[in-house]
Amino acid sequence: AAITTVEVAQGARHEARSHLQHAQELLTLLKRGGVGRPSEDMTRLVGNLSGSLVELGRDLDKIRMVTKLPESRVTRVDLSDLWEEAFGVVSGRLESLDVHYSVSAAAEADVRADVARDYMRHAFLNLILNSVDAFADSKRKKNRRITVQFIKQFAKDKMVRMRFVDNAKGIDLYNIRGLPADRPVDAGAIFLPGVTSKANGTGYGMYLVRKVLRDHKGSIDLVDYDRGVVFDLQLPRSN
Repeated sequence: AAITTVEVAQGARHEARSHLQHAQELLTLLKRGGVGRPSEDMTRLVGNLSGSLVELGRDLDKIRMVTKLPESRVTRVDLSDLWEEAFGVVSGRLESLDVHYSVSAAAEADVRADVARDYMRHAFLNLILNSVDAFADSKRKKNRRITVQFIKQFAKDKMVRMRFVDNAKGIDLYNIRGLPADRPVDAGAIFLPGVTSKANGTGYGMYLVRKVLRDHKGSIDLVDYDRGVVFDLQLPRSN
């Protein structure tokens, strides 16, 4: 959770720096009296400056939210809302990379689970961050998307089942490093501590995701990793 927090804080810091730089550029234009007709341009510049400062405040709130000590108390949580909350933390990065996301569940589906909210949000967030990093390096420029779909439940099903999909670039087996000497190269190794396929990866992100899911009597499986990734997650449904 601490590693994930650092990653999120770094992303939010990057966003905050971008908004601050934009605000400074607008201030410079204001000092010069704008361009063209002063009244219209001045109004536009002030509006843009105000918007950048609002976004800056939101980014600082993100850093404050993810750097607080995670709450370990278990409560009943709507997992659909928790996914939306996790996506919201990195909404700026998603927008800057033109990545669209969706969270969908049938109206009658019961997607509530008893979880430690902060830890589970960190787990969801780490999956999203991995996709964001993949899109940043991906050759795909259009129709970038991340989807979370709650799989249809049967009446006696005791698990909430979710499928996480992105269409970035998948996992390149040749880039996997940190494997134990006796471990063959396979995509499932990304769940091992210290194993990563990213140039600057820590090797603990996916390990922590699986650990959080398992600590809640759930699971995560890598289903596909060609031209994107597909993960199946499940958690016990609230009684």
